[in-house]
Amino acid sequence: MITAKETKNEKERLSLLESLKILDTQDEDVFDNITQLASEITNAPTALLSFVDKERQWFKSKVGIDICETQRKLSFCAHAIHSSEPLIVEDARVDDRFKDNPLVCDGPKVVFYAGFPLEILDGHRLGTLCIIDTKPRSLDDSQISMLKTLANQICQLLRLRSDLNNVSKFSLMMEEIQRLNLASTGDPFDFFPSFLSRGVDVLDLEYGIISHINDGIYHVVEVVGPDNQIEKGFEANIADTYCDQVIKKNKTIVFENVGEDEQMCAHPVYVNMKLESFIGTPIRVNNEIYGTLNYSSRIIKKRGFSKEEIRFVEILSQLISKKIEVWNALKEREKAFSELQGSLNEFQTLSELLPVGVFLTTEDGLARYQNRRWLEYAGMTKEEALGEGWIKAIYAEQRQEVGKKWAQAAANSKEFDLDIKFCNVKTGEITFTKTIATPLRNNDGQVYGHIGVNLDTTKQLEYEKSLRDATKSAQEASKAKSLFLANMSHEIRTPLNSIVGFSDLLSKADISNEYVEYASSLKSSSEVLLNLVNDILDISKIEASAISLDKRTFNLKDLLIEVMDIFTWPAKKKNISLSYSIEESLAHFFIGDSSRIMQILINLISNAIKFTDEGSILVKVQENTSADLPGNLIINVIDSGIGIPEDVKDNIFKAFDQGKKSTTREHGGTGLGLAITKELVELMGGSIHVKSREGIGSEFVISLALEVEKNQQAPLVQNEGPNKEEKLDASELKILLVDDAINNRNLIKVYLKNENATIIEAENGQEAFDLYKKENNFDIILMDLQMPIMDGFEAIEKIRDLERSENIGRASIIALTAYALKEDKERCFEIGCDEYLIKPVKKDGVIKLINKVLASKGE
Repeated sequence: MITAKETKNEKERLSLLESLKILDTQDEDVFDNITQLASEITNAPTALLSFVDKERQWFKSKVGIDICETQRKLSFCAHAIHSSEPLIVEDARVDDRFKDNPLVCDGPKVVFYAGFPLEILDGHRLGTLCIIDTKPRSLDDSQISMLKTLANQICQLLRLRSDLNNVSKFSLMMEEIQRLNLASTGDPFDFFPSFLSRGVDVLDLEYGIISHINDGIYHVVEVVGPDNQIEKGFEANIADTYCDQVIKKNKTIVFENVGEDEQMCAHPVYVNMKLESFIGTPIRVNNEIYGTLNYSSRIIKKRGFSKEEIRFVEILSQLISKKIEVWNALKEREKAFSELQGSLNEFQTLSELLPVGVFLTTEDGLARYQNRRWLEYAGMTKEEALGEGWIKAIYAEQRQEVGKKWAQAAANSKEFDLDIKFCNVKTGEITFTKTIATPLRNNDGQVYGHIGVNLDTTKQLEYEKSLRDATKSAQEASKAKSLFLANMSHEIRTPLNSIVGFSDLLSKADISNEYVEYASSLKSSSEVLLNLVNDILDISKIEASAISLDKRTFNLKDLLIEVMDIFTWPAKKKNISLSYSIEESLAHFFIGDSSRIMQILINLISNAIKFTDEGSILVKVQENTSADLPGNLIINVIDSGIGIPEDVKDNIFKAFDQGKKSTTREHGGTGLGLAITKELVELMGGSIHVKSREGIGSEFVISLALEVEKNQQAPLVQNEGPNKEEKLDASELKILLVDDAINNRNLIKVYLKNENATIIEAENGQEAFDLYKKENNFDIILMDLQMPIMDGFEAIEKIRDLERSENIGRASIIALTAYALKEDKERCFEIGCDEYLIKPVKKDGVIKLINKVLASKGE
């Protein structure tokens, strides 16, 4: 077992985790819902939302497990937080990091683990959203994407919690400063160190300084810090201090990493003290600059200064300014009372500057103060909002719930945390808020009211809505893409139907050897174009996870012979030896998607011929005896071609990638074949990899998981051989042929020329329907789907409606269509088609399908 090391920024990471105040807290529905969804998405028995603490891993939310924490040294998540990418362990029993881990060997017996890091701020990964299984498995790209999205949602919630914690901390600090303010009398410089110390704590810096500036001389009035490098009474020229910029620009100035600024590195302060971080703001007394309030540190402020921190320093500066003014006024006597009264109202002054709603209540829960931002949410005056008046600003449907929960919190001196929907009483404008309130206690610990904040979450909710809208737009774009591909398939397949059909007829005709070669070239080219169309549709289906497999019994040897027959002429043309071998002990019949297996073989053999100029190509089929490869069947496609360079092997299975950029120009192709092959192989529970040496040849090794047919005497379902001549079984047929393309109609007529069939033609659906109304004694209707005036879908529906209303016999309808998508096929059967044939069609296919329909009708 390998124990994960601490992260590089472990101290800061633990500090951030502690600041969230989420460890050892109660269950929360928002996190439990996400964890449950992660379990359902992956069908995993266990899902966890975990945080990696100093010595332990604690579970905030869990599905399928009862324990609340584990030791960090045993934790998988402790490894996962070292990277922004998910850690996926498909089988921990063979992973050196975990195979001896007690969580794997004993206890829950963890085998599969997938941890998605929760990266919150500045690269700090606090824990993971993880799923666990007791058996080896993997995740597909869709599951990984959805789990990443869920992890991001958790991060957003944690960031919001961090923001709320910061606001709450900030508000509580303001209250503490106000109490210090109210408790202090006399010389303000006696208690300014307390203010400075509070600022050092809030900003997490080292030094806090109040300076007085007169005639260009910087004089330290008060200072707190870890050492004596800066002392009270220190003086320097203002130009030699960072505060020079504060005075010149008369505003707050921040430096977050001075060492990165080449000019600033020569500054006397940096040279002498190496102060990396600095924030300074003017102190104005009676509208004149008195000096500065500044904080600094030798530590880089990696996360920068937040708006709240900047506002805190400015508010503190104003408080110091007021204190000095009050003290000066007291010394002048005539201003003593008014200045003292102003200091007593300081809290209201401070809270008015905050960008969030702030409110104070009495011990009984009655409102006694709301700041400017709160009144903006509500559209109320201060007087209207006091006592129980505030409840009128809550959205009507939520008032009862909010009132009840607030009364309970106030009565029991508990914290209050609720998402509240404000409705402006004047304009009706809605503001969504996260409302948090905490009890106020005196020095004796007794509660004398609550202080609370309302954080506006409207923009956050709008952002989440925009994400949902974006997802919807992406889905609509995907539908548009599918429609485009369907139309493209139709437009290409329609003329291709004639090319493939007539070239097939020519290749079988009794013509001279010279024209046989021409016909074979034409046939080969049309099949290449057809394969290209199929590849484009397949890669689209794969991208949309919409491809599916059929299961049927087939003879593996016959399938291989049929594939080899396809490439006999191309191999002979290049003078390449093309052969195959099948292990004698191998079963004959298997159950699977034979058309997809044929597609895999065609892609690989086609590539082998394309990239082999001399030598041989061998296809070997054998039983899988390797424990390293999945499945029960191994197919090797070995060629003596140009080989594959080592540096591009990893890319050849990617869509549109052909390895060397010159490959496209030299050998043609789209780069889709191997990408589709890989997806199909893996869909069949197998794997594919390549062994190759440049200039010597390549070997593609495919493993497949196919079910063996129990009855090895099973009749053939397909692959009956390429040389069988199909004939119509019926002695006489009347056929209605409907297609707007005359070439396609002519092709079908040629196919059926020597068959005993009478063919009636129609150019569109309307014409076909009119013919059917006049004479409805057609044995077969061959119907194209995409036609002008009335398409095939509508025509079929009208024919079926006519048959039902007139109570006439049901005609057999076969769709001959250029649409090749699954949903088009399903729609055809829904509206009443008996069979479906995708263009381009060949003679044997048309006749075989007509015979099948007639046989079914006879039964």
